Amino acid sequence: MRQAFLCIGTLTDVLPFFPEDDRVPGTDVQHMSVDRLGIDEARTLRRESSLRPFNRSYRTFVIAFTSATGEAQNALLKTLEEPAEGTQLYVVVPREDVLLATVRSRLVLLDGAAVDTLVPREAATFLARTPAERLADIAEKIKEKDFAWMESVLTGLEIHAHTERNHELMREVLFVREYFAAPGSSKKMLLEQLSLSI
Repeated sequence: MRQAFLCIGTLTDVLPFFPEDDRVPGTDVQHMSVDRLGIDEARTLRRESSLRPFNRSYRTFVIAFTSATGEAQNALLKTLEEPAEGTQLYVVVPREDVLLATVRSRLVLLDGAAVDTLVPREAATFLARTPAERLADIAEKIKEKDFAWMESVLTGLEIHAHTERNHELMREVLFVREYFAAPGSSKKMLLEQLSLSI
């Protein structure tokens, strides 16, 4: 395998950072985007990556997902451990913790400068505001039940913490993520705690 990359963000976010020839699906470029990566998709990737390129010296596979079964990740790990020659792989996930540590260890993070620009606009705005403005934003978005905004901010803070190598902020984000979806959790309180830790 030429290289296996980890890309944090959405497929739309990361495509501009790929080589131009890899941005559009074609004979030697395959893009797969699924909400949850299952064993069937992972096996298809393994089978397809064993085929020879048609028009180039290598084939590119872009696989984007927001979650994955353990079985699928083990199959993906096998592809990474026993790579076919002449393949290049981009794994696109919203957060690093979507991946098993064994899978993550075999991927090279896409250039840090590029990843830093993938902080969603909502999160970048949130980071630039004063603590009081952040708390006001949180109160407003909680009232509106704007869960897309909340997820965007959490993802952006995770990317920011990663690129800045801010381990304390990363721990805070992971703590909030752990309890955020729990029944009865106070999303407002969790986000306020995270806001104050920035």
